[in-house]
Amino acid sequence: SSRMTIINGQTDSTREWQITLIPKHTGKLTIPPISCGNLTSAAIPLQVLTANQAGSNNADEIKPILIETEIDKQNPYVQGQVIYTMRILSHVPLQQAKFTEPATDDAIITQLGEDKLYNTYRAGQRYQVTERRYAVFPQRSGKITISAPVLTAMTKDPSKRRMVMQDPFFGMPFGDPFGDLSNPFTRPIQARGRDVTLNVNPQPTGTPLPWLPAEDVQLTETWSQDLSNLKIGEPITRTITLTAKGLSAAQIPELTFPTPAELKVYPDKAQSDNQTKANGVTATKIFKQALVPTHSGNVNLPEIQLNWWNTQTNKLQTVTLPAHILTVLPAPIVNSDNANNNTANTANQTTNTNQPVSNDKNNETNIN
Repeated sequence: SSRMTIINGQTDSTREWQITLIPKHTGKLTIPPISCGNLTSAAIPLQVLTANQAGSNNADEIKPILIETEIDKQNPYVQGQVIYTMRILSHVPLQQAKFTEPATDDAIITQLGEDKLYNTYRAGQRYQVTERRYAVFPQRSGKITISAPVLTAMTKDPSKRRMVMQDPFFGMPFGDPFGDLSNPFTRPIQARGRDVTLNVNPQPTGTPLPWLPAEDVQLTETWSQDLSNLKIGEPITRTITLTAKGLSAAQIPELTFPTPAELKVYPDKAQSDNQTKANGVTATKIFKQALVPTHSGNVNLPEIQLNWWNTQTNKLQTVTLPAHILTVLPAPIVNSDNANNNTANTANQTTNTNQPVSNDKNNETNIN
């Protein structure tokens, strides 16, 4: 940026470059000198700290922006849901603000709902807060580190001032004495949260597959018609819905359900859906199958059991759909004697219909 100031008839012009530097590693670094003509700046030494060390230094200092991160579980199970909360706190106006998302190569991270805006206080200072939540699903056991978000923005720099000089031709000011965030009298600002480390537990030994670590799992079913009035060869549709709180639909495999030999099964493709709210992800998977009876009588449809791991109680649980007895009626029998009688009656009706025509001809002959 370039600017010119006139103070007591003294004119000064300034050209300024703003370069944002982000250290790639910790330790002692040096920003080399810059040369311009016969002038050379001094080198600038830096001591780069880790994010946690930098956060602990000057803890009582009032900072213009803060980033807070927290998780609801420190020791989750593999593929189990962790709620990750990020808060951006600011008590100065920001422009061109942008931040990185929390990231790791060892987990699936999904944003939950919309951002929440409110005000709070830190060290007696009032901050405006933008809160965002994520669902984190670790994909392996062991230690997993989630990199903290980094916020970069521009804010007013109170140390920089400029005079207002009237354009002699148009009377318009060259600058605004109050300044705005689009003028060169701003400075870059950056904040970084703390990295979070998860200690992920493996699937417990002896637990069955599929592995479903969730807060709650429910199985429900509906039928297209009454189970006590079925007929051979006529299909009936069974719809089974699996709802899992704390799981994504991608984690629920294609399930098969036991059916007796007296039924032919025609399954449809399962339908999946995710509902994301501030308290986490709830997955729904719907399985539909058409059942066609091939034998009459009572058909025993066995119960359905599904094991899942309760992440709240750290125990294996089972959800069950009850068994059913289907009453299948034989196919309707066509009576051949009735069919012959119906044919004879039809023929007689045809003969009676033709008889009046013959009588009319006889009467016509008699008249002649």
